[in-house]
Amino acid sequence: MSIDKKIGEVLLEKQLINRQALDNALSRQQIEQSKIGKILMSENIVRPLAFHKAIADRYGVEFVDLNIDTPNAKLINHTQKQSYFTLEIIPWRESSDAITLACSDINEDIRAWAVKQYPYKQINFVITSPLDILWSLQKFFEAEDNETARFGLLRKWPQLSAQKLFSKLSAPIFMVGLALVIAGFFYSPQASFVAFLTLMNFLFFTTISFKALAFFSAKAQPALVYEGEKLPIYSILVPLYKEKNTIAHLINAIDAFDYPKSKLDVKLVVEADDKETIQAIKDLAPPAYFEIIKTPFSLPRTKPKACNYAMQYVRGEYVTIFDAEDIPNKYQLKAVLAKFKNGERNLACVQARLNYYNYNDSQITRWFALEYAIWFDYVMNGLERMKLAIPLGGTSNHIKTAVLKKLGNWDSFNVTEDADLGMRLKRFGYTVGAVNSITMEEAPSNLSAWLKQRKRWIKGFMQTYIVHMRQPLRFIREAGFKSFLTLQFFIGLPPIIYILSPFMLLLAIAENSFAANILTLPSWLYLASISNLIYGAVTHISFALVANYRSSNGTGRMFKPMIFSALTFPIYAILHVIASFSSLYELIFNPHYWEKTQHGVTKTKFEAM
Repeated sequence: MSIDKKIGEVLLEKQLINRQALDNALSRQQIEQSKIGKILMSENIVRPLAFHKAIADRYGVEFVDLNIDTPNAKLINHTQKQSYFTLEIIPWRESSDAITLACSDINEDIRAWAVKQYPYKQINFVITSPLDILWSLQKFFEAEDNETARFGLLRKWPQLSAQKLFSKLSAPIFMVGLALVIAGFFYSPQASFVAFLTLMNFLFFTTISFKALAFFSAKAQPALVYEGEKLPIYSILVPLYKEKNTIAHLINAIDAFDYPKSKLDVKLVVEADDKETIQAIKDLAPPAYFEIIKTPFSLPRTKPKACNYAMQYVRGEYVTIFDAEDIPNKYQLKAVLAKFKNGERNLACVQARLNYYNYNDSQITRWFALEYAIWFDYVMNGLERMKLAIPLGGTSNHIKTAVLKKLGNWDSFNVTEDADLGMRLKRFGYTVGAVNSITMEEAPSNLSAWLKQRKRWIKGFMQTYIVHMRQPLRFIREAGFKSFLTLQFFIGLPPIIYILSPFMLLLAIAENSFAANILTLPSWLYLASISNLIYGAVTHISFALVANYRSSNGTGRMFKPMIFSALTFPIYAILHVIASFSSLYELIFNPHYWEKTQHGVTKTKFEAM
């Protein structure tokens, strides 16, 4: 073969494509501004192995399989990792006077880099696949990549890491404070009980009121359409663990995106010991823009740590996360880019709406779906309009890659890395926006599964609250007082109220029985307590009814009217009390444990919107 021939002609001669396929790819190349090979491989017109063998024939060099003829580890320069990854090149063999480099193509950038790195060597090339190079880099840099994934945030911003929640002084201070409170109840039970109940009523009222303010500040967002000429490379992280039964649905959903496949950079992030999921991916043989990232075992074994590991290999200007069971809207990426284009300069993250396609599986899923509709369709939108910090959802949050790396990526020790990142973005001067594009998920269908997931979320909120309350004045200075209120009313106070509510109830029972001669509550406090309960119940029923009405009337959601679920929505809060106590136990004894939610158990089939 001759180097003068373009790769398209080589592919035609080898009968790997026909003229129509080549003409279509050349036509799209003008629009997508991608390499012809990327277009052909991403559309599965040519498989990567055949394409790169054709590249080797074009240059008249050898094609090598790096899984069989592995690179010489002694030749790897650890300071050149980024260049290896960006240029898709890796040192392969060396003799006394020559160096042989394995690369996916031979271009001017590669030649210039090679001459600069090996000025006194004869430089030879062999061709290999980009996937072989990626896996070789993962193998050689595994130890340092793993350390970066675990401790990147801790090293960069130690005061913002949940790795060590409590200092040596924390426990004694907490015990002393608790002892003083108990002593107060023994010394002056009347005054202590009145003060405690007054405080609880105040916190309950302000928390509900702040949520209502955000809810009723929301306005319906228009559907956005991206009208830019050039689309950026978009990285998608898919953290997987024991997901062999669900991965096919997400691969199909991503493949259905209205976005050039040559501009997609999808990382299927799999635990290295999860052989079943890895084999399931190989059996599905996804398109070439899907890559497997194998994360080695280490603690903490969390979703953010896995994503941090993969972040070292992303190519996109923007990055997002989808969970294994997610079904995102096919236009979501372009809608997000439109939001970024029309948003403020400091807009760094865009959160899509989330809800559940199996909302009608059980009473738990119906309440859960209403909760998500309240949060993602209303409250989050209201927080954006009020320019406050926004706790992110665990999936479909789209972030500028450069900003995420500047912030130290996710906190691998925080089990709600999404909520924490929302607070950190605000502290660093960035804003979060919401977009009217939905991702449908699978909700836990029974109480046991719901409790497992919810206790992890509440534990993560407790972690996030402790981290950002270490220096409250600094938080106010960086994020503003209004966002400090977000931290209190949406992150910190809900778990505290859930945990203290049973004690308040027990004290009330005691006051009306054997302790009646000791405690006498003012009538105004009785009235305030009863009014607060009614206020909370009516407010949440109103939220649920409004959210259900909107979801049932032409917004692309699949809800059927759930009047009973909306009217009984306050009962849902009782489940949070149970989950909160379990979360507190884990926070103390197993703070970084990530309890996986089992997916693929619903019998409900997703119907395309």
